[in-house]
This record gives sequence, structure tokens and C-alpha cells, in this order.
Amino acid sequence: MTMREDLGDASTLTSARPNVQRIWKSDVPMVIRNFVRTFVEQLCNSSHAAGCRDERVGMKTELARQIATGRAERQHRCPRQEMVERLLLDRIDAESAGTAIGVEPHLAVLDAAHEAQAALTIVHLAGPRTHVALHATVVELVPVLRRVIHTRIMLRDRGNTSTRLPAVAGLFYPGDASELRDVVSGYLRQHSAATSSTPPKALIVPHAGYVYSGGIAAAAYATVASLQQTIRRIVLIGPSHRVYLRGMAVPAATSFATPLGNIEIDQTLKASLLQSGAVIESDTPHAQEHSLEVQLPFLQLLFDDFTLLPLVLGSVAPEHVAAALANVWGDSTTLVLVSSDLSHYHAYTQAQQIDAATSAAILRRDTMLAGEQACGAVGINGLLYLAGQRQLPIAEIARCNSGDTAGDRSRVVGYGAFAVHEPGHA
Repeated sequence: MTMREDLGDASTLTSARPNVQRIWKSDVPMVIRNFVRTFVEQLCNSSHAAGCRDERVGMKTELARQIATGRAERQHRCPRQEMVERLLLDRIDAESAGTAIGVEPHLAVLDAAHEAQAALTIVHLAGPRTHVALHATVVELVPVLRRVIHTRIMLRDRGNTSTRLPAVAGLFYPGDASELRDVVSGYLRQHSAATSSTPPKALIVPHAGYVYSGGIAAAAYATVASLQQTIRRIVLIGPSHRVYLRGMAVPAATSFATPLGNIEIDQTLKASLLQSGAVIESDTPHAQEHSLEVQLPFLQLLFDDFTLLPLVLGSVAPEHVAAALANVWGDSTTLVLVSSDLSHYHAYTQAQQIDAATSAAILRRDTMLAGEQACGAVGINGLLYLAGQRQLPIAEIARCNSGDTAGDRSRVVGYGAFAVHEPGHA
């Protein structure tokens, strides 16, 4: 494996190998932290992209603005811009590759990952489709891990570590509360006529930047708008994009924040899963995970008062996900959400064909979806497994891809919304 030329000089790392190996044995967090900082500094120092003014993450906001307005689609393009665009499109994937590289812990993640927001993909220790290639000097360090790495990723709350603060506000969605409220309300108004007389029990919703998938997400949420005063608990599951995780994880944090305010974590549901032994408790998989965060502003505008149970999924069998969902399924006051996009990287017409086949598989409750069909396949498969057990009908709400919304059609990402209905649920 070699490092891409535009991401730094691999010889620097190669020459430092003896020192890195020596320090690794005595102070793992320091080695990783220094690598991340050096990597990001090299990235920004070598960048000629407009907007890269901050030492580490200054280009984030400017590029997000350009991408949202289409100005970065075909002009001033460089690898740094393309990386941010791929992030917004959800073109990163941390599919478990533990077997291939010999990783055995439940978690593998770089410490202080929050310092590298302009290059979030570099925190993938295991990701066969990641767009940043780590040098072999670094990758060789991974197999020596034989235990859970308990990293101390700060939640950037300056003292109150009980709240998980937004990681992608201002990138995937507006960081200003007033603007965010207007944007989400606008998407929901576009689909107000889609309000269902028989609201679903569970939804599959996309999780890319709002400019790409916000309309499809709103189409899904419009079907449960009539439950504004009914829903009191929301179970939200999504794939781990930045942390290699074996199993499922609930956060230690007691609340999740967005620009619209805080959402309390449902301690009763969380305790039930922890007692069953089905999940681990860790903030690490949640700290930078966007697949759950982007759903929260929609929920905050739709429902008056609710608690949240967020689960990040890694490598886990469908029947285990189904068992966890069954544990917290609840009654009509509980809504279940599975966060997932559809196909990635294909040309527009090919993506349409692939996504149509994936939609058909979802409708027949096929529990063998692969990550190439849907990045959140592990969550979808678990929901479909439970739906099959209970013979719950599934319907497609809406489907498109980034070529229909704000992206170019040469390489697109697919988005779909689906509803799972439960007899007697209203």
C-alpha cells in the first residue's frame, strides 16, 4: 500500500518507522495523535483549494457552500475538494475489514479524531473503499491490537462530557438554528400531502447531506407527521462510517445536541439493551457518526417531546440486530428508524438499475443485502429479519440519487425511503 502523492511524502513516515514502533509500545495515544495532526497539517499546507485558510479544517465550510451551490462541481477541483464532496454524498464506508488486517478488538479508532474534520476519512483503520490510503508504516501497527481500545475522544463540549455535540453541523446541514429550521421545514412542506392515514411503525431513511438526500428523508418523515403528539421514544440505528466496530454500541452520553437543542437519551431502553448483553456502551462510535446526527433536526421539528435511543452498528448478524430491535420495539408511542443510503459510485443509469433491484429486495424482506447495495445494509437486514418474523408489510415511499438532486451524474449515490407497517399501529 502506498500513500497518494497529494496527501504527503511517504518517505517521512518510512524513515521514522523505528521511532514510531518504539513509541507505539510505550505511548499509543501520543503516536496516533501526532500522526493525525501531522497528516492534516500536510494536507492543508499542500492544498491550493480556495477556502483552505485554517490550519486543519478551514476549508470545510467554504467547500460545503460551493458544493451546495454547484460551483465546486467542475471548477477549481482538487483532491481535497473531492474528498469533502464525497463525504457530503456519503461516499465513505468503514465496512469491517478486521479479518483482512488481523484486528480483534470491538473498537479500532484513532484518538483525537475530532481534530481532523477536514479529512474525516483518515480515521478509518479498516475501510476497503476509503479514499485516503494510509501508509503501510501506520497500517502495520494495527494487528498488534488485541483488546478494546478505550480512546478518550473529546466530545468538544468544553467541560460537559454528558452531551454529544454536533459533528457535521455546517457541513451536512446548516449550522445556524434559524436557517436549519427553515431548511427542514421547507423539505417537510414539499411532502405535506404525503401524510399517511396509517403511519408506519418503522422507516428506512437516507443520511447524506441535505442538499442531496433531504427531500427523500422528508418524504419518509411526512408519513409520521400525524404522530406529533403520540411519539415519545425514537429508536435510531445506523452504520458505523468512521470506527471499526464489532457488534452494536449505545452512547455513554446522556444527550445528543443539534443547533435546535438537546435530545435526552432514553435511559430505560438503553439499560434494557445493556442488560441483555446485546450492545456495548461507548461514545467513540457516536462521536463523529453522521448517519444518526442528520436525522435529529427532522425529529426535533416533527415531534413535541421524545427521548432517543441511538445505536451505531458494526459487524453484526441480522438476527442479532432484529433481537435488539424487538427488545425496544415498544408500542405505538415508539418509532423505529434505520439510517441508510443505497448504491455508491455508479453512473446514473446503472445506479438506477441497482437501486431498483435493492428496493425490490427490501420489499420482499430479503435479509441478505450487501454493503454495495446499501451502506446501512446491516441495519436494514436486521429490520427486515424482524419484519419477516412478524410478517410486517413494507412499502417504498420515494427513491432517487444524487444525480437527481445536486450532484453530477457520472458517479452518484442512491437514496431511498421505505415504510414498515404494523397491524393495529396508529
